[in-house]
Amino acid sequence: MGKTKTSNYLEEIFIQDRTDKLQIVEYFSKKGYIDIDKVIYLTLIDGTRISTDKKGRSTILNFDNYNIKVQKDNIKSVESRVIEYNEYSFFELIKKAEKQLKNQGKLLAEAHTRNTIIFMPIIFTLIVMLTILKDNYSKIMSTYKKTFAIGMVFILQSIVIILKNIVHDSISFIPLMYLFPISILLVCLFFLNSQINMNKSFFY
Repeated sequence: MGKTKTSNYLEEIFIQDRTDKLQIVEYFSKKGYIDIDKVIYLTLIDGTRISTDKKGRSTILNFDNYNIKVQKDNIKSVESRVIEYNEYSFFELIKKAEKQLKNQGKLLAEAHTRNTIIFMPIIFTLIVMLTILKDNYSKIMSTYKKTFAIGMVFILQSIVIILKNIVHDSISFIPLMYLFPISILLVCLFFLNSQINMNKSFFY
């Protein structure tokens, strides 16, 4: 609004009043003060009042003193922010799922995703180790391996999202959210510790 000089005195005041739907009223003042009694008044000193209608036509009034009555709006505006499911903790989602049966699938899917998602970075790392780092290095083969690795990461991530969406409609598929990443993890570990040549198995 302006710079505070003392408790009730202000300097360099600017006010924009949009309470009237038909016009916007703006006040510019070098200084002013607040008078508090039963009613609060703001007294502006040495300023300008500009009233602009919807068509952009402005009326300018210069003043020495101008009093504005400060009052609460008749309609109270309450700002509320919708909290997304991913902002809740695991236990908060479980509790909400018990109460909100209509959204139980979505809540449980989001909750169990917190547990299953931790497997994905490990799986992606193992895929890179299997396809790019394992076996002999070759420039041409490296290009195929990188493409294969990126494709596998994309496919696995898509399946995880699909499983989550399936649980939205049927919570009986929740075990699959765990079985899928765990099985992929075990398969990756098996190939990593085996003597199977990945080049011959997948790239020839």
